[in-house]
Amino acid sequence: MSLDFDQSPELRAFIESGLSIEFDRGRVSLLDEICEGRPSTAIAEENVATVRQLMKENRRITYGEM
Repeated sequence: MSLDFDQSPELRAFIESGLSIEFDRGRVSLLDEICEGRPSTAIAEENVATVRQLMKENRRITYGEM
């Protein structure tokens, strides 16, 4: 797919403004940044303790109810 920016100046302005914002924030590349491991919230001890407590209180609790 090819875009002709000359025929759509609004699209060109929209893309350029979005790119300039990203580079103003300190990005040096448009490639995805490397993320290692799980997000910190996925394995927080508080979360684990809360889920275990809920399961002790009600063994039939569903994922959606948690």
